[in-house]
Amino acid sequence: MIVLPRQRLVFLHIHKNAGSSVRGFLRRLGEETHSREWNGRSFRGHVNWRELIAGAPDLAGFEAFVISRNPWSRLVSAFEWWKSKPETRHGITRANVAFLSDFPAFVAALARTAELAASDPAVARQVAKLEAESKVRLQPELAYYASQWSYIIDDAGKVRARHLPIESLSEALPAYLSERLGRPVKWREINRNRNAKADWRSYYSDADAETVGRLFADDIRHFGYRFDP
Repeated sequence: MIVLPRQRLVFLHIHKNAGSSVRGFLRRLGEETHSREWNGRSFRGHVNWRELIAGAPDLAGFEAFVISRNPWSRLVSAFEWWKSKPETRHGITRANVAFLSDFPAFVAALARTAELAASDPAVARQVAKLEAESKVRLQPELAYYASQWSYIIDDAGKVRARHLPIESLSEALPAYLSERLGRPVKWREINRNRNAKADWRSYYSDADAETVGRLFADDIRHFGYRFDP
């Protein structure tokens, strides 16, 4: 997360949604920014609105924004990102991440995690607590299971953040920041995804596409995404 105090603005970074590009873009605006900390309090890089306000209630009056992404595309990006990392990334070896053997295994791991979390929500909370204490990603598929919609709502289900689609980021982000800063802002790409493939649809069987659609039904319904263009 990044706080721009003068603009009373917070960027909430959702996994695999152009966070590196947006962070770099915000830091080059010449404005005061606070990354992963606020008034002496530290935060993980990826926090949702509820976690943010629980740790920093004084930010409740700030406007927050996120970058949204087609969930089918997002999962392919997550899969390729993990495959590209060294075996010791976050203290995890390839032997411990069988879900990286192929994309169907990755989708299946997400489905199992979703079923476990649905049957016992305390599981996800306990994993997050252990990760915070050890600073090690214990079960990375949990992070990608979290819906993007869950990042922007409060405990009552009210939307507390604006979402800008990654599919039109080069237009949407400058327009939004120009409005917030009161001056023209031009797009500058900071981080290009070298793992991007020509068409993420090629990764999916019909069954896997249906599974992801079920897991991320909230994102699809609220952000208007679909598998076919």
